[in-house]
Amino acid sequence: MSVPVKAQERPARALPEPELVSLIDDPHGPYADSPAGWWDQYGGALDMRSGVVCLPGPVHPPSPFHPDECPHCVQLQENP
Repeated sequence: MSVPVKAQERPARALPEPELVSLIDDPHGPYADSPAGWWDQYGGALDMRSGVVCLPGPVHPPSPFHPDECPHCVQLQENP
């Protein structure tokens, strides 16, 4: 027969308030030491390990492709 163990109350530790940090602004994040490039004028940064460009905000740069050459642009023109 087993005896139930009485739950011990642990003292609550106060955690610091969470702080929102942008990945682009994190000095230890993947976008730290981003090289200069076209993304700078939009406030973005390049992750050197993956090659992914992060652009903040709802505004993104225009497509570098001519609208007739970009499959996504052609699809948007056909189905607005």
